[in-house]
Amino acid sequence: MPELRTLEFTGDPYLSEIKHQGTMALLNRCPRLEEISFTQRGLLSFIDPQTLPALRVWSTGASIPYLMFLALARRCPRLSRLTAVVTGSSADVSLLQHCIFQELSHVDCRLDSSVLSLLDPIRAPKLNSLLYPDVAVLGSFLSSAPCTSLQSLTLGAPQPIQNADVLSLFHHLPNLTSLTLVEFTSYSGMRLDAFLQAWLVESSPAVRLLPARLARLNILECEFAYAAAPLVNLLIARHEASGTTLPYLNIVQTGDTLSSETEIFPKDLVTMLRAVVETVDIDVDVTSSPRQRMMYAYNRALGVC
Repeated sequence: MPELRTLEFTGDPYLSEIKHQGTMALLNRCPRLEEISFTQRGLLSFIDPQTLPALRVWSTGASIPYLMFLALARRCPRLSRLTAVVTGSSADVSLLQHCIFQELSHVDCRLDSSVLSLLDPIRAPKLNSLLYPDVAVLGSFLSSAPCTSLQSLTLGAPQPIQNADVLSLFHHLPNLTSLTLVEFTSYSGMRLDAFLQAWLVESSPAVRLLPARLARLNILECEFAYAAAPLVNLLIARHEASGTTLPYLNIVQTGDTLSSETEIFPKDLVTMLRAVVETVDIDVDVTSSPRQRMMYAYNRALGVC
């Protein structure tokens, strides 16, 4: 199958052994394969990164060993999108010191942040988009140098965060233009009003203006019972201090998180909001599938659709 570009394995994620010997032969004959996605750990024994020179997307829920992670860096120079859990012994960590992903632009940490823990801005020089990182791991990632390439950051469930820790990291993300907050709710333990209040009141005036290049603020499936006023006050404070308006604000709520109020923002706050934000997109839908609505909104925020 020399023309195969995308390969997705579906089935039992706990499958530990695959007996079809043709699987290895199949992958060895796909030199143009660009995307591979699977959940079965048993498939790892049939995958050799050196036979996949064109690979751009690797997505797996199965844990991969350090040596395979290293092989992906060395044998898949075009790899740009990575979702994985990386495990291994401490003795193997030293092997990853020179592990560089020259084209890696998108890392999804919703399973865990092990990939991020093995990199730094120098070894991932084109990292542009980061989803759901553990904030402590992100801090370690940024400890050696700022990440000037990162433009899009998504925070929220399932990774808990500490407000002060997040705000302190904005200094190290000078080119961040898109910030997405997902499922900041009392149920997740991350209340949106507390985060916004910390950003407005507890941080220094300099931090309040960070990220300095913020152009898109996406707030998806968050509770607004007490967060509307802090959001408006924060954006007004940023506007008064910088003299600029936020280009785009996107708010999405569905039936799962919509409060009993008939409007997310009282009318007087909406007027104030529109004075400091160029485009306000408020999407409230209690009838459609919450997950579908959120994924659509997230993809739209990233410019995918």
